[in-house]
Amino acid sequence: MAKNDFSLGFLQYLMTSKISISKISKSMDRLHIDPCKNLEFVSPNNVKVAVCPLEIQNYSSIGDYLSQLEQLVRAAAGGGAQLICFPEYSGVLPAFALPSFEKTALKLAELIRAGDSGLKEEFRSMADNLIAPVLDAFLYSMEQLSGRFAIPIMAGSALVMEDDKIYNRFYFFSSSGEIVSTYDKIHLSSVEKMLGIEPGKKLEAFDCELGRAAMLAGNDLQYFEPVKILSRQGTSLLCTGWAKPAGETDLSMIRAAEGNLFILKSHLLGGSRIGTDFNGVSSVLAPFPITREKDGVMARVTEEEGAPPFALVRLDLEKQGEVFNIYTYDTNTEFYKEYLLSSYEK
Repeated sequence: MAKNDFSLGFLQYLMTSKISISKISKSMDRLHIDPCKNLEFVSPNNVKVAVCPLEIQNYSSIGDYLSQLEQLVRAAAGGGAQLICFPEYSGVLPAFALPSFEKTALKLAELIRAGDSGLKEEFRSMADNLIAPVLDAFLYSMEQLSGRFAIPIMAGSALVMEDDKIYNRFYFFSSSGEIVSTYDKIHLSSVEKMLGIEPGKKLEAFDCELGRAAMLAGNDLQYFEPVKILSRQGTSLLCTGWAKPAGETDLSMIRAAEGNLFILKSHLLGGSRIGTDFNGVSSVLAPFPITREKDGVMARVTEEEGAPPFALVRLDLEKQGEVFNIYTYDTNTEFYKEYLLSSYEK
C-alpha cells in the first residue's frame, strides 16, 4: 500500500470513529436546545432572515464544530430569524475536526497552484475515502439543528459522490429537519473544473415555509440566466452560498435587481492556512427601489465592535410586485430568438 493511500485510509478511520453520528448526537444532547417559536406566525410581508458566514478553521473535536454552529443558530433564532443561510462548502468543515486533515488540504492546494498532472487522481483518492463520512456528519448536524430549533436552514453545500461522479450540492432543510430541496452547482469555478467536479444540470424553485425559494452558488450569480429562470419560476427568496476567491467580481447586487427578488448571500471565509483566501461580505440584497438607501442592500455583516457575526433583517415579499424597472422588464423576444440564443450554439 502506498504511503498516501495509507494516510487517507487512516484519515477515513479517524473520520468514522471521531466524527460518528453517535458522537454528534451526544454532543447535540449536551447543548440543551429548545425549539423556537419563530414560525408560529408567518406573513409574506414580515419575513425575517439571517445570513451567517463561516470561517475555515481547525476544530478540537466534532463537539467544537457543533458548538460554533449552535451558537450562530441560537443567536439568529433568538433575534427572530425564520430562515438561516450558511455558505458554500460549509459541508467540508466537519473534516477540520481532525488534526491531520489540514495537511491533506494543504497538499491538495499545492497541487492546484502547481497545476500538477496528478491533481485529479489525488483529489479522487481523497474523495473516495472522505466524502461519505464527512457528508454524513454534515447532513446529520444540519438535520438536528434545523429540527431541534424548529427553523428552516439553507445549510450550504457539500461534496457528494453519485454514480462515480462528484458534485457540489446545496441542501435546504425544513423546520422539522427534513431535506426540502437540493441543488447541484452548475457554473463551476476554475479549481472545481481542475478537480473534475461534475456540473449540475437543473434549476428548480421550491415551496418552503416562508414562500417560494431557490438555491444557487455564488459563481452562478456571475451569469444572468440562472436568476432569470428562477425568477420566472416565482422565486422570492434566492439563497446563495459562496466560497469566493479574493479579487473575484461579485455581481449579486445586479442579479437581485434584474431578477426582482431577494438574495440571501453567505460567504465562506479565510483558508490561508491551507493556501486559499476566501472573502466576501455576507448580505441580504434586494431590487434597488425596495432598499432604504436605494443601494440594493437590505443588511450586511459588519466588523464593527459588538456587531453580531451574522446579518438579520425583515423582508416584505409582497413588495416584489410593486417594483417596475423599464430596463429589466422591457423584454425583446425577437432579439432573444435571433441574436441571443445563437450565442449559445456550439
